[in-house]
Amino acid sequence: VLELICTREAGAVFEAGGLNCVLSFIRDNGCRVHKDTLHSAMAVVSRLCTKMEPQDASLPACVEALSTLLKHEDSHVADGALRCFASLADRFTRRGVDPAPLAEHGLVTELLNRLSNAAGPAATTCTGPGTPGVNTTTTAPETKSSASVSTIISLLSTLCRGSPVITHVSSD
Repeated sequence: VLELICTREAGAVFEAGGLNCVLSFIRDNGCRVHKDTLHSAMAVVSRLCTKMEPQDASLPACVEALSTLLKHEDSHVADGALRCFASLADRFTRRGVDPAPLAEHGLVTELLNRLSNAAGPAATTCTGPGTPGVNTTTTAPETKSSASVSTIISLLSTLCRGSPVITHVSSD
């Protein structure tokens, strides 16, 4: 029902605190609800994130919750959180605001990890003992879609373009 309401009145739901409520619902009950309900809740979050402004007081809580959801066991939820971050970063960029607050809970590290794992583990070739010339090659199935990789690259680019703090690489 909330998903339907958000298609017409996302601004009103956002102003009423709907984003933090749904994020709390996913965090606290996501493993206990039907997958369709979880995905519907994530669709609400995605829609409501488009209403958030860089100066919004609830931004830190939202960023923390989305950072947690990036590691969610359900790939639909994790990818939805990724899209929310992309939406927020675009909003920061359009407003000319440094998107550094989006990276306060390990976003850049998570994006780099996702990018490095995008093709799955490297192929390995091994020769079994006593079987000269017989090679076995194993590869894991691809774990990320090209759309997800595209979103990761775009988000990293947006963050680096918009924030000298994020772009700065320390030599510690």
